[in-house]
Amino acid sequence: MAKRLREVRPALEKMVMDTNWKVYRGDGNTLLEIKAREVKQCIVNDMWWDSLDYLLKFTEPIIVMVRLADIDCLVLHLIYNMWDTMIENVKKIIFEHERKDVNLDESDFFQAIHQILDSRWNKSNTPLHCLAHSLVPRYYCDDWIQGGSNRVP
Repeated sequence: MAKRLREVRPALEKMVMDTNWKVYRGDGNTLLEIKAREVKQCIVNDMWWDSLDYLLKFTEPIIVMVRLADIDCLVLHLIYNMWDTMIENVKKIIFEHERKDVNLDESDFFQAIHQILDSRWNKSNTPLHCLAHSLVPRYYCDDWIQGGSNRVP
């Protein structure tokens, strides 16, 4: 919904600037008229749109991760890497927005987001995920796969 609001921003701005909007919103204090004024204040407020853009930007890696995990092909073995990449991307976006150094500074907002993501991970993380991740062939050298001397039984 937030993405759609962003897409239709020009149309919303035209709507609240139209002369017919004044007729709709009226000058009274009914609940409808108060809400109409609040809607207009949000639509013409650049800070509100900046906040919406920030929301869309830091949630994009989360949405991409969910979409990739929800396709009809074998991705279970990739979940760990996708999860780590998603968290790093969210962290980078938040720290960039707050103008902080990722390695040196702390972010209360990122900590809150990370706690939410971490609790979600702990709910869905299963031994099957661990097994699938550990069986990814790229973690084994050719000698190990061939039964070489560095293989641990």
